[in-house]
Amino acid sequence: MKHPMASFHKQQTKKGVALGTLIPVIFSPLVCFLIYSYRVPRQADGTNFQFWEFYETLLGHQTQLPTFISLCALANLPVFFYLLNKKKDWIARGMIYSTMAYAIVYFILKLN
Repeated sequence: MKHPMASFHKQQTKKGVALGTLIPVIFSPLVCFLIYSYRVPRQADGTNFQFWEFYETLLGHQTQLPTFISLCALANLPVFFYLLNKKKDWIARGMIYSTMAYAIVYFILKLN
């Protein structure tokens, strides 16, 4: 017989995985804006990139995408520590799983 809390823990872990997967996606424009604000990049013809053009270029560039993914995954860190502080260990565990998935994607992209 299964432990009655097993399904609850599984559900909480799934919430953490979903949260840990969505936070970097939500914060990716913010990270891109910080990079863009630091130094406005120029196109090959000498004109400045518009923000969304820069965002699309950054996501499509093979050598910069892994670094961008790792910066976006750092957005999980404050949420993870907040969840640990509030004793939401199972949700925090799910966030660790999704962060490990981001790390695997990062290493695969770096190998190519």
